[in-house]
Amino acid sequence: MVLLEVDEPFLTALADTPVGVSHPYPPTSQGEAWANTLAGVGTFQRTHTDLPLILAGDFNAGRGHAAFRSATSGLDTPAGLGSRIGQWTWPMGEKLGPFTTLDHILTRDFGVMSTGTLTIPGTDHAAVTATLNACPAG
Repeated sequence: MVLLEVDEPFLTALADTPVGVSHPYPPTSQGEAWANTLAGVGTFQRTHTDLPLILAGDFNAGRGHAAFRSATSGLDTPAGLGSRIGQWTWPMGEKLGPFTTLDHILTRDFGVMSTGTLTIPGTDHAAVTATLNACPAG
């Protein structure tokens, strides 16, 4: 699930922004479907280069996966997400705690004000959050 809360001044800037939500199959049980979904993410974001873009979701992949890096090349990962302890998103509720980031918010042409994670009871993933700011058209 992706929830967008938009302040009134930001609404105009966001009006034509594609927002994509991703949740491919896990690579461990559906490897081909996972790779095909990530390839589709890459196609989607490369066909929307004329507009700002937000992609979010459980990608079942991280920066260590070549398919993920290829699909998201050219997009920004808001600072901090997936880069340090406390931003890892999976698996939640395990004794060892989360050790990887499968959940991402990826953007193009947005400034990032803040990032974080939230624990959601009943799920094995943490939610990722980002407060974005519209960048002026370049």
